[in-house]
Amino acid sequence: MSVGLLDSGKTFTKMSEEEKGQFFSGDSYIILYNTDVTEEDEEDDEEVDQQQQQLLAEQGLKRQKWVIYFWEGKDSSPLRWPTFQLGLFPILQDNIVKSGASKPKKIRVFQEREPSDFMRLFDNMIVVSKGSRKAALERCHKRTQLALEEDPSDDVEGNQLYRASSIQFILV
Repeated sequence: MSVGLLDSGKTFTKMSEEEKGQFFSGDSYIILYNTDVTEEDEEDDEEVDQQQQQLLAEQGLKRQKWVIYFWEGKDSSPLRWPTFQLGLFPILQDNIVKSGASKPKKIRVFQEREPSDFMRLFDNMIVVSKGSRKAALERCHKRTQLALEEDPSDDVEGNQLYRASSIQFILV
């Protein structure tokens, strides 16, 4: 499973493992989920390319079935969904079909109305913060810069502050 923050119509930023299941109400996210196709799925799938299926079998690979979730925060732009449908989704769909899978299923998910199959991807627990990820990162960066600029003698507990050469932000 991959989770990405929708940047524009044709791009998204892949989220780190630590950020999976953490969303912001001002953003929209793409969740790419795939599983092996079962015999039951094979019977339901009318788009099975027999030649492609035979090639995968010869290579010892199983065909994949894909679901692309579009998670939409309450405060995100309503233009994100049509932009996704006309921009990024066709590109993702083409890449998935070229890999030997059938066309992916596309599911739109609204904040606070997440279906159970979506929630299971995140062990039935997601965290939604108000605002956007970009604004949260900027706030963290400003706080860190202020903390690094403080004079250690002003620290009431006697702790010394050190200048960091690199800082990794993990949002909680």
